[in-house]
Amino acid sequence: MNIGLDYDGVITEDLQIWWHFCKMMKDRGHKVYIITMRYPTEVVEDTTHHSFDSVVERIIYTRRHAKKPYVLGMGITIDVWIDDNPRAINESASQIWGVVYPEGMTTHTLKG
Repeated sequence: MNIGLDYDGVITEDLQIWWHFCKMMKDRGHKVYIITMRYPTEVVEDTTHHSFDSVVERIIYTRRHAKKPYVLGMGITIDVWIDDNPRAINESASQIWGVVYPEGMTTHTLKG
C-alpha cells in the first residue's frame, strides 16, 4: 500500500506520533510518501531532525500543484491519502487559496 502523508497541518501537529506511524507502515511493507505543496526550497526541516528519511520512501514537493496529478506524473499511485486539506489532493494552491506567491517570494518581499 502507498500512503500519501501531508506535512503542514498533519506531521507538524505531532512529529513523534507520525514518525512512529511511518516506521510501523514501513515495517509492515508499506510505502509512505510525505507529499507537500511546498517548493523544494521550503525544506521540511523537522523531518530531517526526526529521521523521517529512514522511515519514508521519499519527500515530494509539488511546487503548489495538486498532489495527486503531480505524483501520478512521477509514476506513483497513492492508495491512502492523509491530509488536513483534502482539496489539496486534486486542486492546486491557486484553486484553493487564490493568490499564490512564486517560489522565493512572500508577502514580506512584495512589500518592499
